[in-house]
Amino acid sequence: MPRHIHKSAIMGTDSIWRLLLRFSGPATIAMIVGSSYTIVDTIWVGRLGTDALAAITLTHPLVMILLSIVMGTGVGSASLIARRLGSGQYQEASKVASTTMTLLLIIGGLATAITLPYLTGLLNILGASGSVLSFGQDYLYIILMFAVVETFYMGMGHVVRAEGSPMYASVVHIIGMLTNLVLDPILIFGWGPFPEMGIAGAATATVIARSIGAILYIYFFVSGRSSAKFRLSNFIPRLKVLWEIYRVGLPSILRFGGFSVLMIFINRVAVGFGVTIVAVMGVIFRTNSFARMPSLGITEGALPLIGYNYGAKNLNRVGEVFVKAMKASFIWGLLCALLALIFPKQILSVFNSEPQFVEQGIPAMRLFAIVYLTMGARQIPSAFFQGIGKGLPALIIGLAREYLFILPLIYILPRLMEQMGLWITFPVSDILGAVLGLSWVLFESRRMGIRFRFFYPSKRSATEVNEVEPK
Repeated sequence: MPRHIHKSAIMGTDSIWRLLLRFSGPATIAMIVGSSYTIVDTIWVGRLGTDALAAITLTHPLVMILLSIVMGTGVGSASLIARRLGSGQYQEASKVASTTMTLLLIIGGLATAITLPYLTGLLNILGASGSVLSFGQDYLYIILMFAVVETFYMGMGHVVRAEGSPMYASVVHIIGMLTNLVLDPILIFGWGPFPEMGIAGAATATVIARSIGAILYIYFFVSGRSSAKFRLSNFIPRLKVLWEIYRVGLPSILRFGGFSVLMIFINRVAVGFGVTIVAVMGVIFRTNSFARMPSLGITEGALPLIGYNYGAKNLNRVGEVFVKAMKASFIWGLLCALLALIFPKQILSVFNSEPQFVEQGIPAMRLFAIVYLTMGARQIPSAFFQGIGKGLPALIIGLAREYLFILPLIYILPRLMEQMGLWITFPVSDILGAVLGLSWVLFESRRMGIRFRFFYPSKRSATEVNEVEPK
């Protein structure tokens, strides 16, 4: 039996907890490492002052719009590859992997061509002015100049994990993170023979680190480590493959991209309360993003397991994956909530120790503890529908939080409660989004015959195993 059949078949036969650890564990590490780029940049940029922190806060939505397109492409490809492997269509899985590479390069090239000529105007729209605008120009120019590196690096991890090699993707992300960690202070402050580059040094360190990661992904595919078989004709995008990728990936694009667009409006609301509030919000969102990565990693790891078992028509295991992923995500969220409640001052001081910054950030940090508790309940329902190939419910669930809840609340609550209304908007929206997602999953699962149980037996019967063993 070919090697790649063995690698994919375990998704239908092995213990769910073991599979979640194998797929979500490396995915979680990859997500944490990926998020560490912004965390490390924020820590060192914070040494340059509040204006520099505000600059990377205001530029972040533009970068995230690009990455949302990449994430949606990667999620859609991962779901399609997993379903093709689950149904034994190995050549079709290879075609999807090849097409994904082409798409990522096209997305990166278009991002550079479209944004660089209008960089100053874009920053004005984002709310930057004065020294904040100058910091933003220095940082964003370098990031966007090398957008192709960014898109390829961020997108290929999904493909590698979906075909059964999640550990390699994690190693690549760890190498990139360590490179960024070392280069950031050297290039920002000009240690040793290197010139002082300021905020541009943070962007340069990120580009170098992700270039190394992109090269390692190329090596993975050309060295024979991948189970995919590449042909030149497979790199030409076909409408059928594009439809299948974006039918599932579009919810992720619109969810994360929609929130990024919404963040532009949120930032402009925050600017009305002063540069310090913008800086606080940037740090809060980055710590929230960092805390959310393990939950998102669990979601990413669960998606191919749901897709494979749904493709293999093993609905019992689909339900088991969903429940156990929810449990793992909630436990992590509870830990994060406790840390935010007990140590808000210490967390904020890592980024900037100015008294006004810390004082205004403490209530926001504590309110975001509620957000941590709902992470899994917001993310995993959308992945459930993506895994079974139903993009529309995932799309609606993903967009509801941003457009049905955050958008009206961010307009109303700050007018009624000023700064506190700005912070309260997010936990309220997350709770409403979680209720919607879980309710929809329960309704749809009953219709499909998928049953959820709080406890599952640790061992599966021989009959169940045989049902999903490849013939």
